[in-house]
Amino acid sequence: MDHFEQNVGVELHGEKVLLRPVVDSDVKKLDKIVREPEVAAWWSTPDDYEAMLAITLGGEIIGAVQYEEEADPEFWHAGIDIFLAASAGTARGSARTMSGRRAVADRGARAPSDHH
Repeated sequence: MDHFEQNVGVELHGEKVLLRPVVDSDVKKLDKIVREPEVAAWWSTPDDYEAMLAITLGGEIIGAVQYEEEADPEFWHAGIDIFLAASAGTARGSARTMSGRRAVADRGARAPSDHH
């Protein structure tokens, strides 16, 4: 699968969260979050965060999102993976911001639904 274009200059604004490129000063905080027991049960520590967007809430780093896309028109699909600090509780807002703003506006995909 191919990644979307480089994250350089990408900022996605949601109702509560901001998704932006990860910078070097984010790595220590992201490493700490990904090692929390609730996160580590699902995620291994990434080799790097270069292809991810940092998730911020009120200026604080609360996690990251990675995304990928299969661009072949016959098999087109995209996926996102999110990890958040155990105390953050904003996965739905992060997913909506990522897919609603990026995929729908740029790619014509359907936004996630609140229906479960």
